[in-house]
Amino acid sequence: MDRFLKRYQFIGFVSGLVYVLGVFSLQKWMQNRKAIALTSFSICWNLLLTCLNTLAAGTRDIQIDADLYSLTV
Repeated sequence: MDRFLKRYQFIGFVSGLVYVLGVFSLQKWMQNRKAIALTSFSICWNLLLTCLNTLAAGTRDIQIDADLYSLTV
């Protein structure tokens, strides 16, 4: 489980860093349409993170199920 926790912490740190850098770069590039650009970027980024978390949770559940099965057999 420590391996999964470290992976989640790393993914969270990298995604937060990319999000902050993306917001700053969008503010510089699209100053006239800042609100639209930031909203669109936030929505897309949150959808991507939701998909990644769902996939990661699915692999974790499969691993836990396999461990429980090996204990019962």
